[in-house]
Amino acid sequence: MVKLLGRFTPYYLGDRWRIALSLACGIASAVLVIAAVWPIRQLIDGVLLGTPADNTLATPLRSMPAHVAGLALAGLAGLLAIGSALTSALEKTLNARLREAMTMRLRVTLLDDVLSRPLNNFSGLRSGELVLRIIDDTGHVARLFCKTAPTILRYAATLLAALGTMFLVSWAMGLTGLVIVAVLAVMVTRSAGRLQSSSRAKRRTEGSVAGLTQEILRNLRFIRATGGESTTRALFANRNADALST
Repeated sequence: MVKLLGRFTPYYLGDRWRIALSLACGIASAVLVIAAVWPIRQLIDGVLLGTPADNTLATPLRSMPAHVAGLALAGLAGLLAIGSALTSALEKTLNARLREAMTMRLRVTLLDDVLSRPLNNFSGLRSGELVLRIIDDTGHVARLFCKTAPTILRYAATLLAALGTMFLVSWAMGLTGLVIVAVLAVMVTRSAGRLQSSSRAKRRTEGSVAGLTQEILRNLRFIRATGGESTTRALFANRNADALST
């Protein structure tokens, strides 16, 4: 993983201002989602149930009429929710632009590398596999940097904010949250190896399917002329069945 990051990070850092703004929007959206819980809690406890405010931030609500305090808290919760939605939408837009730019840079670099290598280096590969590596694999790398990684960061920020809020409310609740997070982390770690092996095996079969598809399309006239449609269809179906069963 470290080797992967070191090799492809320069292709990701081409638009640093977009990256910084995207990360800021992701963190801001997570914080605003957690912050929106506070006015809802105060609306239920302090206004609807009449429970006295338990912190200094809610002290001004004591001097307000119930209906005014309720409207103020509902409006604040709505503004926080809108702010979270807007920052989340901006983050997704920026990540999409970053992904497009990184994919283009990776594809051009990989094609330049293919054009500069001796032809015998590719004697063991079908043209369909080369196409998948240039078109599909570069998209997976860009997805890792521009979608998966920001999503992980956003969830991490949401988790930290949620745990912090839980500890502020109750130490027992915060410790329970930590235990749940630890159990989930162990489960994910144990399943990661099997998922990676399955993903690699499926990638190999996809290259075989792509190569066969190109061969069929290239020889389409010959297949039609010789009446080999049923044989070709059966071969293609079997190859796809093998790929899907991996």
